[in-house]
Amino acid sequence: MRQRSVLFHISQLNVGGAERSSVRMINSLIQRNWKVTVVVEVGGGSLESGLAPEVELVAIRKKLRGVEFKAEKNFFRKIFLFPQVVFYLYDSIFSYLKKREFSRREYDAACILLMGTKPLFVCKYVKAIKKFHWIRNDLKQTPNAMKIQNSVNTWWCYIDKYICVSKTAERSLIDLCPQVEFKTHVVYNILNAGEMREKSLKKASISFSSETINLLSVCRLKDSAKAIFRMVEVCSILRDRGFEFKWYVIGDGPDRKALEVLIHKSHLEDCMILLGLKENPFPYYRMADVVAMLSYHEGLCGVINEAKVMKKAVVATKVSGVYEQLIDRQTGLIVDQEVSAIVEGLAELISDSELRTRLAESGYPTSILEDEHKITSLEALFDKEQ
Repeated sequence: MRQRSVLFHISQLNVGGAERSSVRMINSLIQRNWKVTVVVEVGGGSLESGLAPEVELVAIRKKLRGVEFKAEKNFFRKIFLFPQVVFYLYDSIFSYLKKREFSRREYDAACILLMGTKPLFVCKYVKAIKKFHWIRNDLKQTPNAMKIQNSVNTWWCYIDKYICVSKTAERSLIDLCPQVEFKTHVVYNILNAGEMREKSLKKASISFSSETINLLSVCRLKDSAKAIFRMVEVCSILRDRGFEFKWYVIGDGPDRKALEVLIHKSHLEDCMILLGLKENPFPYYRMADVVAMLSYHEGLCGVINEAKVMKKAVVATKVSGVYEQLIDRQTGLIVDQEVSAIVEGLAELISDSELRTRLAESGYPTSILEDEHKITSLEALFDKEQ
């Protein structure tokens, strides 16, 4: 039987919920004897080591150059950084030639894994019988909805299916671009619960104290999406009300320095602890009492998936997709986006050990947990006969 082939294109395989889920999916396809090529725009991502050895990994660029030059506003500083432009132009020419090589290959399927990854490469350079684009967010809630709409309107005729990670993400895409309705399909993210639990047994860089309640948030440190500055306000109110707890935050991002300054100004250094990026966050899930997902918007939140697999009590703000994952007060606490509602939800979980235990031990939808069905659905979509 001929080995089926699939190409996945992504900007970079750095730590993130979408990226971790993508790695799990890729490795699951390898186990089903697919020939998998992963093309990253920039190599060196921390999750590359998690790919199965059978995966062909192609980095268009080894590193991104010219970023400082483009961002610099000062004219004289730009002159000093001008050599970056030479490297950037060289990389651009080399990247173009490297991408053109894929026009000589042929795949059963080619996929764009993130909305932010430009479709040009898969749509124009890659020869594939079928082409797919993953939709991972509620597009109506993202700040660049108009840009996304323009991109979909430009490239939708090249795409055979838009694979949405939640019903909410699917609905948002259809509302934004009604012409693609017949091209959408929902497939929940691959979890690999067994692997998560196995990784949780690894040693963490620090130990959480058993003498206090430990809160954990795992997110990209970008306030416009993840509401990290609001977390500081919530933390400050809880501390001032006399609650004893530690709040650990795993992740990195463009707003880290601003977050550090805010924590310092609020005198919360002993209460809110930034742990940075963790390639393996699961030992920290294991040690946590409560997982707090407090974003402004999500598609289908990977952190909630991971917390429920690890049997942790979850408090989550009302974001798109959350009602596909949690039943309020039965399998998790769902709170309004207001600071006061978040404070009350966390205060209740910190104070009530019985509630924490009940939420931690509650179930989770089979449709989200069952990976075999998801992979089978993907294979059916990738199959040229379908």
